[in-house]
Amino acid sequence: MAEVLGRRNVWLLSSLWYAVWNMACGFSHSNGLLPSSRLLAGLGSSCEFATSQPVLGDLWKSEQRGQSFAIATFVPLLGRAIGPIIGGLIADSIGWRCIFWVLSIFDALLLLLAFFVFPETFGQLLLYRKAHKLTLETGKPHITEFATLSQPLSIKLKNGFLRPSRLLLTQPIMQVVGVFMAFNYGTLFFVLSSYARLWTNDYHQTAAISGLHYIAIVIGYTIAAQGGARITDKMWQRFKAKAGGQIAPKYRVPLMLPGTVFIPAGLLWYGWAAQAHTHWAVVDAGVAVFGCGVILSTQAMQQYIMESYRDYVASAAAASQFLRSIFGFCFPLSAPALYVHLGYGLGNTTIALVFLALGIPAPFVLWFWGARLRAKGKAVV
Repeated sequence: MAEVLGRRNVWLLSSLWYAVWNMACGFSHSNGLLPSSRLLAGLGSSCEFATSQPVLGDLWKSEQRGQSFAIATFVPLLGRAIGPIIGGLIADSIGWRCIFWVLSIFDALLLLLAFFVFPETFGQLLLYRKAHKLTLETGKPHITEFATLSQPLSIKLKNGFLRPSRLLLTQPIMQVVGVFMAFNYGTLFFVLSSYARLWTNDYHQTAAISGLHYIAIVIGYTIAAQGGARITDKMWQRFKAKAGGQIAPKYRVPLMLPGTVFIPAGLLWYGWAAQAHTHWAVVDAGVAVFGCGVILSTQAMQQYIMESYRDYVASAAAASQFLRSIFGFCFPLSAPALYVHLGYGLGNTTIALVFLALGIPAPFVLWFWGARLRAKGKAVV
């Protein structure tokens, strides 16, 4: 929808939707209302995610792609550390319902601010609006190269709604990247969902103190986001210069290599350190390495998708997010049982081995066969 209604409108509407249903979660008193409200709130928050990457693509050039990701992800990454800390304090002091209310109030304030300061950034839509305005003012037809925006609204909405699923079903490169990103995301939420439980159950810490350990993950996130941004932009410029000014999405791939190594290394480090009940700093260091790998590989793949589908960044982001969301939901469900039966050491070793089998080939597939896979995809409409 962001390619039809614009980034601004979709972001504002989805934020409002999220705030309303997230607020409803705090008022739920039944087993049906809470999960249904969470589901509806998730629909709104997922739209916000799908519009963030397109805005980055609208505002920054390819040479600045890494820098844009570093800026845009800094505060959200901090949120993953601050969130559990604040959530633990709120839950311990005034109750879990207030967590939803605080989040909704905060989102409402951001929504109010964005209403006044968030302009439309989608270039195609801006040009179409300008041409339409000139046509009305002069009486002469003004047509842009983006003729699809002049189609009837029903057709535009239909194509905009179906385009992400078409990309996922008809573009082999989206399927390859989508599966790897999904496993990446699922592994991340597997760790996030069980990390606090480690400190409360095995290290006998309070909920508030256990939340402090998420800072370690964010340290890894931040190092990867800020350092990786500079590296990927320099590599892009170097590859572009060697190719005589020609650009290709695969120039974003090399940063995946350290990411696919750090993720299993961090899992093994964290798992066996927790299994041996070592000092908390040793466990946190392993999680920091894991977090570093997650960001390096994820941002490399996100940038690869943006370079591959420049005219349909929003749809491509939504398509890649679909499998990620499913894996992010399913993986944490197995975490408690896995750790009960295998422990943290063997449990994380199992996940790490599966990740190695899937993750190590991924950068090489994208580098050597990515262009062929993109060529096999059907035309995007």
